[in-house]
Amino acid sequence: MQAQAPDAPYVGLWTRLAGFRASELTRLVHSRAAVRTTLMRVTIHLATARDCLALHPALQPMIEHRLHTASPYGRQLTGIDVNELLEVGREVHREPRTRAELRARLADRFPDRNPNDLAYAITYLLPLAHATPRGIWRRGGSVRLVDLTEWLGRPLANPIALPVLVRRYLAAPRASPTCRAGRALPVSLPVVATMRSRLRSFRDERGRELLDLPDVPRPDPATPAPPRFLPEYDNVLLAHADRSRILVGNQGPPAPPGNGGSRARNGMRNRSGLPLRLSGRRCHGRGPGAGLPVHSR
Repeated sequence: MQAQAPDAPYVGLWTRLAGFRASELTRLVHSRAAVRTTLMRVTIHLATARDCLALHPALQPMIEHRLHTASPYGRQLTGIDVNELLEVGREVHREPRTRAELRARLADRFPDRNPNDLAYAITYLLPLAHATPRGIWRRGGSVRLVDLTEWLGRPLANPIALPVLVRRYLAAPRASPTCRAGRALPVSLPVVATMRSRLRSFRDERGRELLDLPDVPRPDPATPAPPRFLPEYDNVLLAHADRSRILVGNQGPPAPPGNGGSRARNGMRNRSGLPLRLSGRRCHGRGPGAGLPVHSR
């Protein structure tokens, strides 16, 4: 589950699963059976501990590539001993530490470098978990990062094979042929070519080829879609190249930073494009969806 906003997985699962209870997810996060860490799209996701240990090695090449091509921090590593940098990162993050604590150590070790840039670079280069209580419903707290293997008490596993990863991505409940797997996974054309015989091909309105699993449910386009409350950065809003069926005018996600729960209104718009907000047990706003009870599905 997308988890850049710490409470977002609770809202995202509640809107997808009948009978979901926040206490169930809290138990998994508190026991470290589920963990928040950087995964797809180099963003924070909540995943099972078992998946995290196998996903990180598979995604790490993509994460490091994005460090050098899509962030301002990679250029700060020019001329630096990366092994020494990682040594500091591992030493600091044996226990949950804030970025400020890491910056202080980096400033001592690399006085001629920007410690903030180096601290962010370490988050790309090392598998780190977000320590609790942040990530537990309505608990909050500062961001504290810790070595993923120290947090889970287990080493990284063998990486998931890329074809298996693509199939899992497409099979996920939020996936569709319009999902931008290339943005989220280290997928190349040769990898897709080896899978083509096991995928089904479609064409969109613009003639672009879309690939999907052959046996997943595909509802009729006329199937009514009830309102859904979505938290900030939900995959429904982020993972599609074409958002026009979800957001008016194919606009970007209405997702300013927040904690994923109290600001869940930012992730929901009705067909008119007007925002809706939660208050008490009802949904307020203008246009379709306004006045619905919160429990409506």
